[in-house]
Amino acid sequence: MRVFAFIVSFLLFTSLWLPTLAEECGTQAGGAICPGYKCCSKSGWCGNSIYHCCKGCQSNCGHPRCFADHPIVGIPRGGGGDIFRKNI
Repeated sequence: MRVFAFIVSFLLFTSLWLPTLAEECGTQAGGAICPGYKCCSKSGWCGNSIYHCCKGCQSNCGHPRCFADHPIVGIPRGGGGDIFRKNI
């Protein structure tokens, strides 16, 4: 009986707690900002991936990989081997 009560309690807890992990933001949520400096995706969900922080991002944008197509001038695009070969 205790095992059954534990399982029911666990399922009830997770069903109430897990939906709070997916936070809504942006125009879809009345202009809400994501907590903890997370980005707000174009579809209105909080997160830290390139899908949240790059194209269409609504707030807290600017993931470093968003700018990979626009390299900083003077830094080689290849790995360390490119620098080594160029200096020989």
